[in-house]
Amino acid sequence: MFFELLNVVVLLNLCSIGYVFTSPLVRSAPEECPLNDGNLLTVKLFVQNDESCRMVCQKDPECNFYKYYAEHDGRPKQCFFFDTCGRTVYEAPQQCIMSPENCLEIKPFTKTAEDCRTMCQKHKQCGYYKYVEGDDTAEGSGEVVPRGRQIQVARLADADTPEFCYLLSSCSKRMIENVLCAIGANNFLAVKLFVPDLGACKQHCEDTEDCRYYYWYPIDFSPSPLYCYLFQQCAPGDDEPEVALVVGGRHPGHYYLDSDDFNDVVRRSHVCPMNIRSSEGEAARVKRAGASAIYFNESVLLCGGRLTRNRLSDCMSYNIADDLWSEHSILLRPREEAAIAKISSRVLLIGGLFESSVEIWDPTDNSWKLGAELPNVVSRGCAISTGDSIILTGGHDNSSFASLATVLKLSADTGNWQQIESMIDPRRDHTCLYVEFERSKGILVAGGLGTSDEVLDSVEFYDLEKSEWTRVSSMKVPRAEHTMSLVYGLPTVMGGVNGNEFLSSMEQFDKSGSSWNVPLQRDWRILNTALSAPRYEHALASIPVSKMPNECEESLNEV
Repeated sequence: MFFELLNVVVLLNLCSIGYVFTSPLVRSAPEECPLNDGNLLTVKLFVQNDESCRMVCQKDPECNFYKYYAEHDGRPKQCFFFDTCGRTVYEAPQQCIMSPENCLEIKPFTKTAEDCRTMCQKHKQCGYYKYVEGDDTAEGSGEVVPRGRQIQVARLADADTPEFCYLLSSCSKRMIENVLCAIGANNFLAVKLFVPDLGACKQHCEDTEDCRYYYWYPIDFSPSPLYCYLFQQCAPGDDEPEVALVVGGRHPGHYYLDSDDFNDVVRRSHVCPMNIRSSEGEAARVKRAGASAIYFNESVLLCGGRLTRNRLSDCMSYNIADDLWSEHSILLRPREEAAIAKISSRVLLIGGLFESSVEIWDPTDNSWKLGAELPNVVSRGCAISTGDSIILTGGHDNSSFASLATVLKLSADTGNWQQIESMIDPRRDHTCLYVEFERSKGILVAGGLGTSDEVLDSVEFYDLEKSEWTRVSSMKVPRAEHTMSLVYGLPTVMGGVNGNEFLSSMEQFDKSGSSWNVPLQRDWRILNTALSAPRYEHALASIPVSKMPNECEESLNEV
């Protein structure tokens, strides 16, 4: 009977199909139960040992799992209560499109929606799930599975067991656009010859993995054949795609992440945890929060921050080729929550807690020097370089922790700070990024803490040509003390906190089927992958993809 039923589903050519036995969730969790987005219920302090933690969890009807942490970094013993022991995944909404691009597997013989969710949690690439049962498979229902090239779920209605679990990598169809991008090694993907029209060129892009832009040259433009150019990104000047190195920060259980934990490399569709090693043979001193990091001279520079109550003044350097951390330099002053940016061949550390000074690292003499002082103290702000200037957004000053909407600009020509148009929303502990989209370039700021210490999901864009701020689509999850990077051309936010919720999730600012009528024609979507652990107050450096070896690719297909 099993093989007869399996033959029913073998006809489905959209996804690979597997049979998985799952065990029910148990009350006492294994010690390795991970801390993930949304699964933390509460924290009990001063619980004496692991057994006591387990017993307290069993007495709480909402606690299904626990994790015990001994004293660490001056923090008391802690017992964490969890609702689930898996990472957060989402039930596919009605508007979710299921296609060959995002369908990972179909699991037959799935008894409940909860079992379906658990299967998704256990699959490294699964971010959304859809449980199909009984009448859900009837003709005319199941909007999550459109007709045409997508699977007809109604075909499953006559099966002896109609319960199926669909595992999806995302709920966003890959959007493509007719744009002429810079033709170069980093943008260019392929060229098709003798393509008769624009529609055929678009179809070539849809059929080509990683294609996001296409452009058709009709015969009127050139005596050459009818070209169809396919592009994987549309970066200005054919810039090389970047990945993000996430360093240090705080973990709700261990407090500070150190050499026993991992740094993360965020790539196009996955996260690679990396061991932390030092050239001195000792634990690398990346154990810090509120530090500043940047990619500079083919290495990563990590400066300042805080460890327990001590503000730090040392800088560490990560040699990417050797995969080793080593001592780099000592700042003129200890700095915590400072902004960092580079202009020309120099790195600037800007402000910080109780600081209005700016330090400049000039590689020609290998030393830190004081630069143009800020008009006032700026801490927990965010800085980016636009090429010929540095823009510093938000933060707070020395008078209070109140969030600021102030924006300052340091011109390379004048060497002085001046105030420009303020943001729409005051914010601190936010992120910022210089971006160039198809038809506009400017500064993207996301999240942070607002005027009443509320965690923001709002995002705004500063158009450098128009000199004005515009609200754009909000993030799906409010975040503060997070980071943002341009990962393969897509603005990507990572980690942070949302009230009492510690985040490992990531979101990308990308085109979707519903974003055609919103500013910048983009909205945010949760990625199916996440950081190796929730973290906040971490640092980040954006690195050209060719400089960062991919050492974890072989393990990506493991489930």
